[in-house]
Amino acid sequence: SSKNYSPIFFLAGQFSSAFKITDRINIISRITGGTVNGDSIPPQYMFYTGGLTENMRNGLMPFVGLDYMERVNRNAMITGLDLQLRFWKNIFVILRGNVGNLTNNLSQLFNLNNLVNGYGITAGYNSFIGPIEFSASRSVKQKGIHGFLRVGFYF
Repeated sequence: SSKNYSPIFFLAGQFSSAFKITDRINIISRITGGTVNGDSIPPQYMFYTGGLTENMRNGLMPFVGLDYMERVNRNAMITGLDLQLRFWKNIFVILRGNVGNLTNNLSQLFNLNNLVNGYGITAGYNSFIGPIEFSASRSVKQKGIHGFLRVGFYF
């Protein structure tokens, strides 16, 4: 591009695991985090947090209770826990919760005074075209409820 950027340091990671409690109940835990450092950071290397996206691409991180890409920061550390209940063969409900710290200063990343949290519920159906889901979520520090509709798989 016409702008000259200096070198940056970018590190991001995601870990998720599922635990089967019964044939109908699962617990899904996850931790997502990253940091970027440099003098002139291109926008595509910042961390955009919010929404219920499944895939973490570069710095795109899901966060229940925030709108899609609502927060932009240099550092993020998020942990979440979901309880998935399957009622019938293809019908399920997921209770979701997460908490994290989103900051521009790396030294503040593990400060517990600036935590952001959110919670929500998802109702879904596994159809022949993929999952059809409706979610409602909220962040404790914001007003209103966020809705999300997904039809099919992410590609």
